[in-house]
Amino acid sequence: MKAYAYLMLPRDLIPAGDSRKRVAAMQQYSNLGAGFRIAMRDLEIRGAGNILGTQQSGHIVTVGLELYCTLLKRAIARTKGESTAADVGLAAYSFDFVALCEADYISRDRRIVAGAFLPEAYIEHPSQRIRAYRMLCSAGDSAEVERVLAGWRDFHGSQIPQPALNLAVIQRIRIKAAEKGLRHVEVQDERVKMKRRDGEFIQILGKFPRLNLFKTPEERLEILERMMESM
Repeated sequence: MKAYAYLMLPRDLIPAGDSRKRVAAMQQYSNLGAGFRIAMRDLEIRGAGNILGTQQSGHIVTVGLELYCTLLKRAIARTKGESTAADVGLAAYSFDFVALCEADYISRDRRIVAGAFLPEAYIEHPSQRIRAYRMLCSAGDSAEVERVLAGWRDFHGSQIPQPALNLAVIQRIRIKAAEKGLRHVEVQDERVKMKRRDGEFIQILGKFPRLNLFKTPEERLEILERMMESM
C-alpha cells in the first residue's frame, strides 16, 4: 500500500530564502526513490557541517564548496597521519566581487559581481555537481584544470556557463599563487592583498596593488591571473 502526503502552500505564503529552496527541491524530486537527491540538495543548501561528527550546522557557502573540499581533504589526511599534495596546499582566496553560490549571484548586481559556481541548469543532479566540484578543486596544475573543463564539455555540454568558467579561473589563480609562494590572495575594495607563506604582505611602493574599478568582474579575474603569472 502506498502512502501520500500533500503539501499545499498558497503562492503568496511560500517562504523565501532556504525554505523556498527546500520546497522547490521537494517539487523537483517527487518520484519514488528520490530521497537521496533531496538529501544531497539539502546538503548543498545548509552546508555539510561537521561531516566527521554529529553536528550538521556548517555553512559551505561561506568559503565555497571547492575550497571546503580541499580543506576537508587536508584535515582528514592530517588526522590519519598521511602526507598528501594537500599539505602543500593551494593559495586560499577571498574576492569581494565574486559570488560563490547561485542564490547570491542572482540576488546581487551582476554588472559588478562575478559568479563562481556550477549552475543547476548546467549540471542538474546535486551528486554530479558535487563530483564536478571535487574534480576541479583536486586539480594541481593548469593542464589538469583544462582536462577537467574538457570532461565537463563531454559529459554536460560544450557550452560551459560563465560562472563555471570563472570557477576554473579562480582555481588557476590559486595554483599559480601557490607556485609563487603565496598563502592567501584577497581582493577587498579593489585592493589586492597577497600574503606570503611567512605571513608578510606584498606591497608596491608601500601600497597594495589595485584592480581597475571600471573593468567587468570577469576581466578582473583575468587581471588577477596575469598578476599571479608575472610575479
